[in-house]
Amino acid sequence: MCTNVAEETVADAAARPVRDISGRTMEVRQVDVYGSTIRVAIWPGDREKTPLLMFNGIGASLELLVPFADALGDIETIAFDVPGTGESSQPLMPYRLWMLSMLASRLLGNLGYDRIDVLGVSWGGAFAQQFALQNPKRCRRLVLAATAQGFPMMPGKLSVLAKFFTPRRFNDPEHLSAIAGEIYGGQARDPLCAEQAGIGMREQAGLAEHEFAHGFEIVQRGPVAEVPQGFAHLRKK
Repeated sequence: MCTNVAEETVADAAARPVRDISGRTMEVRQVDVYGSTIRVAIWPGDREKTPLLMFNGIGASLELLVPFADALGDIETIAFDVPGTGESSQPLMPYRLWMLSMLASRLLGNLGYDRIDVLGVSWGGAFAQQFALQNPKRCRRLVLAATAQGFPMMPGKLSVLAKFFTPRRFNDPEHLSAIAGEIYGGQARDPLCAEQAGIGMREQAGLAEHEFAHGFEIVQRGPVAEVPQGFAHLRKK
């Protein structure tokens, strides 16, 4: 559960979300971790329930997770912008997933959290698996949505994969609208939805693209809650 935050690790001036779009109380702040300034959002909830840490898709800012956080009701929820995305600072050097897992664990410690549930979406699902591998005592339950188990795996169509090797979709709304249906499917085939999905994403996401393209180390680890594609459900204690 969340306890008092150490003053030396959290900036006095609270950060602001790009858009005030959450229906729940949403606390946004900047936290210094390993030389990076990380923007983190906390949706306070029932302290008797295990908090949920959410890992976003590649290059996405925490605003993209707001609708899901709103739907969780009284589950205390945490999300943050990885270095180089959203309102977090630029990374000091190129990073790997094991480095991000160390950063996430230190961030939780600075915020006063101990045992948590973890949810990862898309690229965040790879991040979540790495986090569970490195933090087996801290991660109570792992929830994976619209993601993969790492490499080796069945590759996607080369024409689709090629569109992931450029950050252009994060800073060119017209380009995003044109390709979103092919790479994301579902409602993303609607150009208006595709354009809205790009809000809050920044050019610096190209750094994350570079890290992803060069692979990541993953060992799938339980307990894993199997969920339908694109939807995650957390069981009660």
